[in-house]
Amino acid sequence: MRVIIVGAGQVGTSIAADLDGAHEVVVVEQDPGRAEELNYSLDVLAVEGDGTAVSTLEEAGVQDADMVIASTDDDETNIVVCSTAKAISDAFTIARIKNTEYLRTWERSEKAFGIDFMVCTNLLTAESIVRVVGLPAARDVDPFAGGRVQMAEFHVSEGSPVADRTVREADRYDSLTFAAVLRDGEVEIPRGETVISPGDRVVVIGSPESVQGFARDVAPEESPGTAEEVVVVGGSEIGFHVARLLEDRGFDPR
Repeated sequence: MRVIIVGAGQVGTSIAADLDGAHEVVVVEQDPGRAEELNYSLDVLAVEGDGTAVSTLEEAGVQDADMVIASTDDDETNIVVCSTAKAISDAFTIARIKNTEYLRTWERSEKAFGIDFMVCTNLLTAESIVRVVGLPAARDVDPFAGGRVQMAEFHVSEGSPVADRTVREADRYDSLTFAAVLRDGEVEIPRGETVISPGDRVVVIGSPESVQGFARDVAPEESPGTAEEVVVVGGSEIGFHVARLLEDRGFDPR
């Protein structure tokens, strides 16, 4: 694919680094020093200029682009980039935004702003934080089926109640499946007789209630005892969304 990324900040550069090995990537950046640096550090073509300008997008080859990703730190700039790209090309457009009001508008009409896909980074960050609340030792948590199913990865520490027990002994939940055990860089599909050892990482899939129950068994001393035992430090946009989402889950955060 030919992908144009507008904005070479931390987000844009990370996306470019992930894509440059398999795709033709063009990065549009206003800072001439940053643009020159990208030409040497990544296998991309860096174009210096304003990504909201038609002339700059045409110089980047937007007519032949399969995808345009607007990843600057300014919401309005990203919206204009996508709208402009959509007006002069058939590229699939993705906008990174922080303001959830823009997201709500786009969700009501996915053709709003000329954007095919919108990513609200502040909200995604808050959702990631909230998913691991009450899941001590969780390395990662992913929701499926509208949140009705969770897949979570846990680190089993020395002294954990499930350490040195078989999967059959540890599986006391109505709707939980032990999907994998990660040990010494190897992935093992567990059976009933598989022993869970300290240092293992265990991946489970199940209902949120069952995953929460397993989390309490893995690290009971780290689990919030009551709904009031959560403190959010920082009243930023992310902090606000964290508090709001925690309230939706029955917590009473301070």
